[in-house]
Amino acid sequence: MKRLLNWLDKAIDGFMVLMLLGIVVTVSLQVLFRFVLNISAPWTEETARFMFIYLTYIGSALMIKEKAHIAIEVLVERLPRSIRGVVAVLVQLAIIFLLAILVQGSWIMVTSSTDVSSATMKWLSMSYIYFALFLGSILMIFYSVIRLIEVIREHFLGMTHVSDERR
Repeated sequence: MKRLLNWLDKAIDGFMVLMLLGIVVTVSLQVLFRFVLNISAPWTEETARFMFIYLTYIGSALMIKEKAHIAIEVLVERLPRSIRGVVAVLVQLAIIFLLAILVQGSWIMVTSSTDVSSATMKWLSMSYIYFALFLGSILMIFYSVIRLIEVIREHFLGMTHVSDERR
């Protein structure tokens, strides 16, 4: 299991680097085409936007894994340790529930937009773009379930974090 998690972490990291490099190259091409060659290339702006969409949704999953999303814990930290554990479990369950709704809605978008194409790249179905939200939501659920297991192990079983063992 640890090898699978490490492989997934590396694959996501590599994908994020690839998307960021792709955005830099595409935007640089846009500047080159527009200001140096005096050619309009609208596909560059749209391509950069699509890569940014993937970067955002896959990056959100990475942030769940790294516990880097914004959290206001002032009230929770004042609670007794046992109640903090219950609140942490309820928070993770709420996140998983809301992400499951997002998965369902994003899959509807993916399947209903198969014949809708990009404005500047007619060969590109918008389903591929909406798939970013679906994939990101699945990954967010995956990492949220891992986080839920960590919370249960930490607060109720007195064990260490799964992510701490992987490092």
